[in-house]
Amino acid sequence: MRGCIDRAGSIHFGATESPGLDFAEIDRALTSLCGKHRISTNRITSLDARTEGGQGIVDLSCSTETASTGGMGAVPTSWIIGVRQVPDGTWVIHRLVWTRVFRDRPRASMW
Repeated sequence: MRGCIDRAGSIHFGATESPGLDFAEIDRALTSLCGKHRISTNRITSLDARTEGGQGIVDLSCSTETASTGGMGAVPTSWIIGVRQVPDGTWVIHRLVWTRVFRDRPRASMW
């Protein structure tokens, strides 16, 4: 999955204009998906994507259960994913915006 993320990428919490954290933070979180936050189930509840001129936006909502949710069930989240096309023609994620967890605005400490 790391190959799908632009090393100049960032993650933002709550809104696109929120201050972002760099690739190192994204990489740390991806590592946790192999351990304590391993995804056990995931269901996409909404998906929309649009591209123009080598840039794209994906709006994604899903309901996810992880090893760390402690049996409380699936957690609904929403994301805005910014992608860009690189010179070899592939697409990479260059911006993740976590916009919602349950009905709340997520905080960096939740990541």
